Amino acid sequence: MRPDCRQPGFTLLEVLVALVIAALAMGVLFSGAVSGLRAARLGGHYAEALSRARSHLAAIGPGAPLVAKGTMGRDFAGACKSARWPRPR
Repeated sequence: MRPDCRQPGFTLLEVLVALVIAALAMGVLFSGAVSGLRAARLGGHYAEALSRARSHLAAIGPGAPLVAKGTMGRDFAGACKSARWPRPR
């Protein structure tokens, strides 16, 4: 009788296929995490802009007319570089 040379375990092809599937799954998870962080940061910017707009409107008062001007302004010495709006003269 010949001894059986086959040993239990996975073949190299099976291991490579499993690694490719795991790498694809990790790529999808990483992409989703990056998209979530980007959306959270954008939401924070929108919330900050809304808070600053409400603060400026409260400082102007309820009866003041709002007029759009061509000059752009920044709040708090340029702390938020992406938030810009018309500044009244």
